[in-house]
Amino acid sequence: MKILNKKQSGFTLVELVVVVAVIGVLAVIAAPKIVGVATDARNASLKAVASSMSAAMARNYAAREADSDDGNQVGKCGDVASLMDGGVLPVGYQFADYATSSNDASRDSGASAMGTTSSDAAVTITNAEQISCYISTTNNPMLSHVFYGIGTSPF
Repeated sequence: MKILNKKQSGFTLVELVVVVAVIGVLAVIAAPKIVGVATDARNASLKAVASSMSAAMARNYAAREADSDDGNQVGKCGDVASLMDGGVLPVGYQFADYATSSNDASRDSGASAMGTTSSDAAVTITNAEQISCYISTTNNPMLSHVFYGIGTSPF
């Protein structure tokens, strides 16, 4: 009788189970890290937009101090958007319906108003008062950030 000498190649069931288990462990470890990176990036973007608005307010105040015909009046948070390039708030962001001046005793108590979408957060200011505005993202999860700037009244 003739014996056939066949060499079989392939993976055993044990080898396949071990590889699937290792891939599963790596996926469980990596998934939260990937999700955390996306949230961190959105939070950094929100802070960058808030910082650019605060800088625009300072630039506007300096222009107004140098020449009262320059710059814009900033008496509410919604006015800050007009100071940005393009004159509008960037897409994906909104102002919360809260603003305070530096002599408002309830300055840091505006958390209950977070999440509203009005940009008419009005506050009566005098020239060179610090105002605070809340800005948030429009999509979920909603992130928010407060920024401070110098408001300007008409001269």
